[in-house]
Amino acid sequence: MRQRSKHRRIRLIAAGLTAAGALSLAGLAVAQNQIPAAGLSGILLGALNDRNLDDLTQTRERPLFTPARHPPKPPPPPVKKEPVVKKPKVEKPPPPPKPPSLRLIGVVMSADDKMAMVIDKSRKVKRIGLGDEFEGWTVAKVEPDMLELTLKDERSVYRMFQMDAAADADARSAVDRFRNRRRGNNADRPRR
Repeated sequence: MRQRSKHRRIRLIAAGLTAAGALSLAGLAVAQNQIPAAGLSGILLGALNDRNLDDLTQTRERPLFTPARHPPKPPPPPVKKEPVVKKPKVEKPPPPPKPPSLRLIGVVMSADDKMAMVIDKSRKVKRIGLGDEFEGWTVAKVEPDMLELTLKDERSVYRMFQMDAAADADARSAVDRFRNRRRGNNADRPRR
């Protein structure tokens, strides 16, 4: 294989030198006014004038001025891009507000009124009655063991006696503090 490519190179160099020599001789003949300049192109192209383009397929298939003498690769076909369809942005409704963080610790009911005692997140006992608002939520229903708060279409139900042991202890101490304050017993308050 190497021997073959070596012979090709030698042939190409020889052909190039022969062409260069012919051109320099033709240039010399023009310089000495032996051949008119207009006639030089006729002499050089004379060999090609007799040929059709169909006869020169080797020059198209194996171009002289590419390193491997292979024709350039055809460009890849154009890629059709799918039109991008933008989906309209649908705004999600905001999440419903969280119900208040509280625990129902007691219910006081009379013939005229219903009142629920709750412990809020700051561990304070609050009394709320039917129709009152608590952190934006409205008291909709008060029953002996249940409190229902509503906000628009949302509903939150709190029941008594569904606490874990730690929450139960907190609730009992809060109720005891509340009772002591109502009775006037200030034993649980720090002295100054």
